[in-house]
Amino acid sequence: MKPLQLTLLSMFLFLVTACAQQPVTPPFNIPEPNPNETPQVHGIPTYYYLVKNLAEGEEVRGKITGCNDGYMVALETGQVAPDSQGAIAQALAALFSVTPQQAYDKGFHTALGLNNLSVGSVTVSGDQQRGQKLNAFVDLKGQPILAGTCDTPRFKDQVQETIGFYVDSYTITLNGSEAEWRCLGDESGLCK
Repeated sequence: MKPLQLTLLSMFLFLVTACAQQPVTPPFNIPEPNPNETPQVHGIPTYYYLVKNLAEGEEVRGKITGCNDGYMVALETGQVAPDSQGAIAQALAALFSVTPQQAYDKGFHTALGLNNLSVGSVTVSGDQQRGQKLNAFVDLKGQPILAGTCDTPRFKDQVQETIGFYVDSYTITLNGSEAEWRCLGDESGLCK
């Protein structure tokens, strides 16, 4: 081979070899987690309300309910929802699944523990980012079991406070009827 051909062949082999290699990149700098920093939560944490029975001399830390013998306390479900509509549905499902024993073990009371309620649908309208209030329409399904005069307001407050945690106003229906929810627990027969 002639020297020019050898030079050209060497250059060609050099270029082919250089182009075939993957570029070398420095390792990514992954920061260590800071234990003093609050992690970013993507979505809305969900909460539901149980009743804390008042002990003699205890300070009230929430809305009074029942026969003025308890107050409402928000408990986190540990779930995160993508929006208010999902948060309401998840929070109510969690609330409806708490048994009286589970509530008692945590130091609380639930008026919903014996019910077969479920969330039929949740619709939220409004846009907070545009200055609009959020309004929810919630349809519950099932037959409530009420344990008496003091449990009826606890029952309704647990549901209403849970929904109201996420929106400015709401309408609740029971089995598609607003009157069925509104008149729940009315023993006068006058509620229509």
